[in-house]
Amino acid sequence: MNTAWIFGATGATGQALITLIVEQQNFSEVVCINRRPLAERPAGVTEQIVSELSPESVSELAGSPDSVFICLGTTLANAGSKAAFKRIDLDLICAVGKWCLDHQVKQVHLISAVGANRSAMSFYSRIKGETEDYFQSLKLPILTIYRPSILTQATRSDERFGEKWAARIIAIFDWLPLFAGIRRVPVKTLAHAMLSADEKRLNGTISSTQIQQLGKASD
Repeated sequence: MNTAWIFGATGATGQALITLIVEQQNFSEVVCINRRPLAERPAGVTEQIVSELSPESVSELAGSPDSVFICLGTTLANAGSKAAFKRIDLDLICAVGKWCLDHQVKQVHLISAVGANRSAMSFYSRIKGETEDYFQSLKLPILTIYRPSILTQATRSDERFGEKWAARIIAIFDWLPLFAGIRRVPVKTLAHAMLSADEKRLNGTISSTQIQQLGKASD
């Protein structure tokens, strides 16, 4: 079986991904690259703790996984400034992409966001768009980009206030077919979709609606 690395496994999606991988036994080896240890580490999962996770420290990592799942990311509020946000959601994540290219990773999974576009008015969406464009330029063997709407059912200690209220507002549209593209996406659904895409070797960008369809079909 193949090996998998997860960058950012302490986040909500990363935790959901680990749980599913352990349940489904998708990979023979799972390595988590984290700033801090997992609260609960399942048997068969190993960790590399990099307290100062940065483009420089990423370049020094040694290994040759078959699949890499990039679950890194923050918010403007948590980052504290646009510069700090950019260092994580652009510089750090792109450094992981370069590492994947240099280490000949077969499949790379990148979590982006609905509305990602380097020409967008929103700073957040512009950064997400720049990150996507960089990954596309790498010409990786298989690159799957996920553009979920607001993620829900997050089991995280640093609950994001803005995301919580945005999810409540978007919940109003969950039952309307015309608003399928902005319906809330449970992190477990995204995790299911990522593992299904890896198994099927899907290449390309997966919309929020497609994430829900792929994730529910795999549930």
